[in-house]
Amino acid sequence: MILYVAYEPAKVGDDAADAIHTVVVAAAGRENAQRVMRNVWLVFSEIRASEWVDKIEAATHKGDKLLVSRLQRGSAALNLNAATQWISGHRENF
Repeated sequence: MILYVAYEPAKVGDDAADAIHTVVVAAAGRENAQRVMRNVWLVFSEIRASEWVDKIEAATHKGDKLLVSRLQRGSAALNLNAATQWISGHRENF
């Protein structure tokens, strides 16, 4: 399945996005993780969304927001060529 991971820091200037990226890539593997925007990732994984929240939580700061959700077919993007190509390469995993 493809998961959508989104993060928002609680405080401006106290961003854990790079630490979260490290956790995502370590857990999923570089080929199974695509950083779409600074605080948004697509991940191919059989691990449940709640388990991903548990993995990522240690990299966040107090009050940060995190959303992990299964991505369904029918997604679309604008000006995100790398993400679009990554999704096309993982289309059979939806």
